[in-house]
Amino acid sequence: MNKVERRLTREEFYDRIWSTPIVKLGQELGYSYLEMVQLCEQLKVPRPDGGYWYRRQHGGVDERIALPPPAPDTPCEIKPGPRLPQGDETPPSAADVTIAPSSEFMAPQNLLLKADVRPASPSAAHRGADARASAGNGQSSPTKKPAEPIPQSGTNKSDSSKPAVMQFTRGELYEAVWSKSCQKLAAELGISDVALAKTCRRMGIPRPSLGYWARVAAGEKVPRKPLPPAGKGQDRTVTFDITANRQRREAWQASNGDLEALATDLAIPGDGAELHPAAQRHSVALRKAKVSEDGFVSVSGRDLFRCDLTPSSAGRLCRALAAMFVELEARGYKFKSGVDQFAGLRVTKGSDDLTIACTEGREQVEREPTAEDKRKPSWTWQLKSSRPTGKLSFEVLARGLRGRRTWTESESKPLEEVLGIVVEKVDAAFQNFEEQRQLEIETAKRREAEAKRAAEEWERRQKAESERDCKRQHESKLAEIAQIRRDNLSAAAHAWMESGLVRAYVDECERSWHQKGELSLEQEAWIAWAREEATRLCPPRYPDPATDGRFDPSFIPFGGPYPEAEPLPKKKTPEPVQPEVQTLFVEHPSQYPFWLRNHGR
Repeated sequence: MNKVERRLTREEFYDRIWSTPIVKLGQELGYSYLEMVQLCEQLKVPRPDGGYWYRRQHGGVDERIALPPPAPDTPCEIKPGPRLPQGDETPPSAADVTIAPSSEFMAPQNLLLKADVRPASPSAAHRGADARASAGNGQSSPTKKPAEPIPQSGTNKSDSSKPAVMQFTRGELYEAVWSKSCQKLAAELGISDVALAKTCRRMGIPRPSLGYWARVAAGEKVPRKPLPPAGKGQDRTVTFDITANRQRREAWQASNGDLEALATDLAIPGDGAELHPAAQRHSVALRKAKVSEDGFVSVSGRDLFRCDLTPSSAGRLCRALAAMFVELEARGYKFKSGVDQFAGLRVTKGSDDLTIACTEGREQVEREPTAEDKRKPSWTWQLKSSRPTGKLSFEVLARGLRGRRTWTESESKPLEEVLGIVVEKVDAAFQNFEEQRQLEIETAKRREAEAKRAAEEWERRQKAESERDCKRQHESKLAEIAQIRRDNLSAAAHAWMESGLVRAYVDECERSWHQKGELSLEQEAWIAWAREEATRLCPPRYPDPATDGRFDPSFIPFGGPYPEAEPLPKKKTPEPVQPEVQTLFVEHPSQYPFWLRNHGR
């Protein structure tokens, strides 16, 4: 038996997954990356997470996830994939290979990838013609069943106990980042480790360095970086909507990561066939363009895609563009001229648009130095040059486009399949536009709701503060009224005592004068004046029990009306006169001169 036909057991496949990168292993086994991922899911074989190979290359510990025991319906072996040539057979192309459904994997000893060999261009042409005919008749073309999204590593959709939304304060996020690796924490939050790193950077949170978790796993006590004081705008709460994050990533992966499974080969018209008007404009522009020194022609304009290729590939490109234009029109897309010669032709639907760039690949070739070259210094040799490969590439260009955007034909990926993938990418891009628009609307609504809640909270706090101020003013006013009444009582008592002393003094003066004889007119006038002054010393209206006594503060409403409280007039006390202090200046004799004191020694 040929060596490439040797089958791998489930255990051998597990060992190779954790010892060889999945892309390289897929090339060795003849599978694409998507097929390798589906094989791991069917075999229940865990895969390394992001950063595993980097950590392993830099001395990290073995982080393998143990191989779980197989279920009764789990396959036990695989054979090399359809992309690996066997003997003299011609390997089928990627377009002619499909993954068998899950029912094909029920037999434990017969895990195979079924090759669905489809006819070539004629039937594809019939399919394209039927789709265009049904579109022209107002009938929708048969809808393709979308591929199942690949679940993210580290997620567990069956665990309903996990919260859908998680909030972290700055300190809580710091503790979470230092309690598990960023890859695991980001997977639990439904985001990428890059997004988590950006969040930590915005909030001023330090993260573990490379190799930290490997050292911790090895038993080493590695100190944490302390959390610095929060800067301006960093001391806040961050919210992660886990459910929305996972749905967004799964939708992106379904629309961007599985395009090859969704794509259908497009039928390219033959030589001499009538081309789409937009493709015909490209053909005319390429014929009129001047060939550069490297043998390429480049065209661009308001009604053209940007193209850079050799004249020999121009005809094939225009036929490929004709097939793509027809398929896009059948799917409801329109073509609009750019706003200027630098914008180029746009593929539009609604208010969204994108453009496509078409190029031919180049490869570097190196020749042997000639005798003429060897007569010159080696650093002046021009031995390398580029030449066209004849393979066409298509790049989808749009704002905010995520994922892969360039596809090139090859021996395993013919031009018909590349065109189908590009069309699916256009669909995915416009779907992403709509999702991004909805996300922006939801974000704006969420921010508006947060701003409204913040305004309501601010208004509530202002109202509470105003109520507290009113309460303080109310209590202060009541305390002031009570103090005025106490001061009035004390002042009235002092005035009564002073008035009584004056009356007693006046009575004593009158008695003394009566003992000496009859009172004179002057004495009578003085006695009358003195008694009037004694009467004036006492408050005329005090006390009034209704307005000068005790009151109950609990019966007085906020803001009044308040009880009457008018302070009694106080007797002006003359300010004491400070005696004038005279400063005496004593003139001291000047110091005895040193030269005179020591004169004559």
